Amino acid sequence: MEASVLRVARGLGVDHDLEQLERAHRVAMESRDHAFGGDDHHPSYLHPGRTVLVLLRDAGVLDADVLAAAAVTDTRTPTACTPDSILIDVLSRRACVFRKQVPPHTAPDLAERLVLAPEEVRLIALADHLDTLRHLHMLSPTDDWGDLYRDVQRLWGPLAERTDVELARRYATWARSFARRLDG
Repeated sequence: MEASVLRVARGLGVDHDLEQLERAHRVAMESRDHAFGGDDHHPSYLHPGRTVLVLLRDAGVLDADVLAAAAVTDTRTPTACTPDSILIDVLSRRACVFRKQVPPHTAPDLAERLVLAPEEVRLIALADHLDTLRHLHMLSPTDDWGDLYRDVQRLWGPLAERTDVELARRYATWARSFARRLDG
């Protein structure tokens, strides 16, 4: 996955600080190896690279600090996140600030924090959440699927509409597909 991320980043024009992106992806994967016991088939295992690819391919993000911060962001699986003490040596100061500003999905003031966040932070949060939603279909249905769907309708879709047209389209597509699954 790391090679794919770097190849896509180069191909789209990220020509500065690819080393930071590579380091960020590497430490993120080391944390995931530990969190998932080396299970590279876990649906969330490739989350760091997939989140970066969403930003590159869908949102057209070419800012290496945003991409590196996204690689080490996982708001749903905190045990798979790289500790801040390690990130200080891996990320630029700006990338560390972006990563730290992305609120956890359980934040009571999540909507307010995301609406008020800088665009870079909203993009990271949207890509992180979209990838999480994308691999839900690999998991067994749970009681909170309806809540996740309502959250997309209430928060994530409108936030995407305010932030990036392509991410808004992706959220709308996910919502239509997932609504059919909830009905079925």
